[in-house]
Amino acid sequence: MYELDYFDVPQRTQKPRTRGLTLVRDSGIGVTDAREAVAQYGEYMDYIKLRQFLVWYTSGEMLREKIRIYSEGGIVPFPGGTVFEAAYLKGIVDKTFEDLRELGFGAIEISENVIEMSTDEKIKAISAADKVGFKVFFE
Repeated sequence: MYELDYFDVPQRTQKPRTRGLTLVRDSGIGVTDAREAVAQYGEYMDYIKLRQFLVWYTSGEMLREKIRIYSEGGIVPFPGGTVFEAAYLKGIVDKTFEDLRELGFGAIEISENVIEMSTDEKIKAISAADKVGFKVFFE
């Protein structure tokens, strides 16, 4: 039972949820903090966005461990949209998607904060993400 249960806060449905989804951001917490967050709040978290600097500048071992922790907690990890934008500018979207999927990411954010894309280019990017099994977020 939770403290302050007299507030009668609506109960969450069980995972995997199709509504009432919660997306949170990992802004750079360590592996231990990730493990503790999942243990304490994991039942409420559905997706977790890892900022691009975490994807680019975290050791492969630590990145894989965080992805594993989140995934085992029923939380779908995905990289921030800047990772997609950089891959798009470099012409390496397919390779990047394959490598991110191999790392264990279950979704991708496709964004155009810095770049501009036509509707056809957006459709192509979404199709490429779908091809490797990603859930797609668009910002």
